[in-house]
Amino acid sequence: MLVFPANSAIGYETCKGLCHGENKETVHEVLAVCNNSKDQWVDKLKEMGKHVKVICIDQPMREENWKRHLKGQRVECMMLITAPNHHMAQGGGRGRRMDETAERGRMGEMVRNFVRSLEVPMEMAKDLKCKNLVMTMAMGANDSEYKLWHYIFQCMEKTAMKHFKAKDVMMLCHNMLFEILFLNKEEIQHRHMLPWPVSENCEACPLSLCDMGTCCASAVLEMMGEEKGGDPGERDERDVIFVLDLDNADVVDALKKRGNKKMDHLKITGRDKMTPRDMIDAMSHGLNMDIQYHQVHANQYKSMLMRKRMMTPLQIQAIIEMFQMMEDGHLAKCSNDSDDLMDKKPEHFDKWLQDHANDFSGGPGNGKKNGNGRQRQFVWVSKL
Repeated sequence: MLVFPANSAIGYETCKGLCHGENKETVHEVLAVCNNSKDQWVDKLKEMGKHVKVICIDQPMREENWKRHLKGQRVECMMLITAPNHHMAQGGGRGRRMDETAERGRMGEMVRNFVRSLEVPMEMAKDLKCKNLVMTMAMGANDSEYKLWHYIFQCMEKTAMKHFKAKDVMMLCHNMLFEILFLNKEEIQHRHMLPWPVSENCEACPLSLCDMGTCCASAVLEMMGEEKGGDPGERDERDVIFVLDLDNADVVDALKKRGNKKMDHLKITGRDKMTPRDMIDAMSHGLNMDIQYHQVHANQYKSMLMRKRMMTPLQIQAIIEMFQMMEDGHLAKCSNDSDDLMDKKPEHFDKWLQDHANDFSGGPGNGKKNGNGRQRQFVWVSKL
C-alpha cells in the first residue's frame, strides 16, 4: 500500500496505524511517499522499521519523478491525503510581502502544484497495478461556497473516477481536529484567550489526530479486504463507498446516476458535538486557567497566522474555509462511522486535553524545538 504525502501529520499517523499493533500481521509493506527529502517526518517514518519503505519525491507534480522512484512497485491500495501539505504547498518566498495580484498568482501556482501531485499517482494506477483508492477530504468540500476545498474535491473525484472503478474508491470526509488548538497555543498559554473566526455557539464534532489516523488505516485495510482477517476483495458486497456530506442531495443523486446504487455514507467525526464555548470551558477547568473566547474576523485570523509564519497561504486558506464550514453548520452532525472503523469510541476531548496539558500550560516538555527552531506543536499542526 502507498501513503502520500506521508510527511504530514495525518500521513504519519496513518502509517503508524498500519504498521503497529495487530495490523503488523497483515501489512507486508507501506510505501511512505514524501514530497520533501529534508522533512523531519522522513526520519520519523524511517524509525518505524522494516514494514515502512520511505520514498522521497521532491517534485511530485512531475509524472517522470513518480515513475523513476516507483519503477517495478506494485500497490494494492493508495491513500491520498488532500489537506495541503507544508512543503508541497510552498510556492517560494514564504513570508514575503507582495501585492494582491502577485499573491493571487502565487496561490494559483500552489493550488495547481498541490492538486497535480495528488493526481499523478492516481493516473499511475494501471502501472502500479493498483485497484483501490482511499482519500481524505474536508467535510463540506462538495459545496462550491468553499472555493479551495471544492476545487480539490472536484479534481480528486474526476481523476479517481477516470482511473478507478467507483466500487474501489473511498473518500473520508473529516471534521475539525482537536490539534487545531495548537495554532493558538501562544494566545492560550500567555494571554488566556482563544481567538477563532467563528461564533462561540456554532457547532462541530471534532476528533483527535490519532483517531483520524486510525480511521485512515482501517479504511485502507477494509478496502483491501484484510480488516479483521477478511479475504481480499470481500467488502460486504458494497457497490461503492463514499464518505460525503450527507446533506448534499445533488452529490448523492449524481453518484447514483453513475450506477452507484448502494453507498455507505460515512463521516469521520468525534464522539461529541462541541462549540468553542464548550471547548474553552473544558480548557479553563482542565488547565486551571480562566480562558476567554474572542470571535475575530476571518481576515484578522488569517493575518495572525501569516504573522506567525508557520504556514503557507494555501494551508491558511484551507483552515479558514474549514472554520467557515463550521460556522455554516457542515460540521455539526456527529456520526458513529468512526466507531465502526476503529471498533471503539473516538477519544473524548477531556482525555486529549489531559494528555496535552503541558503543551498549553508551559509545563515539562513544553516548547520543544525541531531542527528549524520552530516549536514542535506548531509544525505538527501546520502539516494537517
